[in-house]
Amino acid sequence: MENIVNKRRVIDKNEQEILEILAKSDEAKYETLFFDADGDLLSVDEKKQILAPNDTDDPVEKHTLFYKGIQKILNSELPKGKKYKEVKVLVREEINTFLSRGKTKKGGRRGADARMGYVTDMNTAYEAIIEWAANKESAADLYQRFKELNKIYQTLPEQQLK
Repeated sequence: MENIVNKRRVIDKNEQEILEILAKSDEAKYETLFFDADGDLLSVDEKKQILAPNDTDDPVEKHTLFYKGIQKILNSELPKGKKYKEVKVLVREEINTFLSRGKTKKGGRRGADARMGYVTDMNTAYEAIIEWAANKESAADLYQRFKELNKIYQTLPEQQLK
C-alpha cells in the first residue's frame, strides 16, 4: 500500500482521497452559469447574492431620507397637540411597518428598525409622503396610502421589491 508522508504522520492513500473529497466541499456550492445580454458566459456566486442582496446600500442616504426627509415632513405636516397623539402614532406605525417590510409591533417590539430599511423602500415612502403633503391631504389619507402600500408590498415576492 502506498503511503503519503504528511507533516506529522503517514497517511494512507484512501485517507488522502477522503481528505481531497472533503476539501472540495469547501469550494463554492452555489455558482450558476448564465449568458448575459451580450452572449458572454458569466458565473455568479448565488450565496454572496443571498447574503448581500443589495450592495448599493448607503447609510448617509438612509439617514438623509429618514431624518431630513420623512421625519421632517411628518413633524411639520401631521397635526400637532396632545389630542392628536393617537393619530400620529397610528400613521407613524403604518409607515414604520412599511419601512421594515411588514414587521409589526408585538409586545411593544417590532423586531426591525425602520431607519435601517432598504433605500428603495425609503424612496417610495418619501415620495408618498411628499405627494401627501403637496396635496394637503389629511392624516387619514396618509394612513390609508401606507395601508395600501403595505398590502401591495407584502404580497410581492422578495425579489420584486428590489
